[in-house]
Amino acid sequence: MNRHEATRRVMQSIFRRGTENALRYVAPDGSRPVVVCTPNEYLSEVSKRVDAAGGSANVVLAETKRYSIIIMESVAGDAEDVGSEAVNADISMGMFFIRAKSRRGKANIFHIGSVNAESQIQAFDYA
Repeated sequence: MNRHEATRRVMQSIFRRGTENALRYVAPDGSRPVVVCTPNEYLSEVSKRVDAAGGSANVVLAETKRYSIIIMESVAGDAEDVGSEAVNADISMGMFFIRAKSRRGKANIFHIGSVNAESQIQAFDYA
């Protein structure tokens, strides 16, 4: 599935089910920015799209049978915080989500350059 097909499928599913509230990041203007990606895209590419969307967004990983949502936020300077874990920007989004799911209860924040990502992931089946 290409990114455009994934975006269409995810957005239809979110609004058919009325699960807009699953998009937990809300921008200061009240919008809920969404960046849809596929498992084979690199984290560095997705981080650039998050920056283009205003610096923070609900990032949706579109898989074959479900989609998962994580929040990514740009921070000023170095994103490293106490209790956070560094992630290589050359990792695929599929591997990043697997890593984030496996870290539940451990590091809650991952940092990738100037971007933080939380490890609290929500997964949904397509409507």
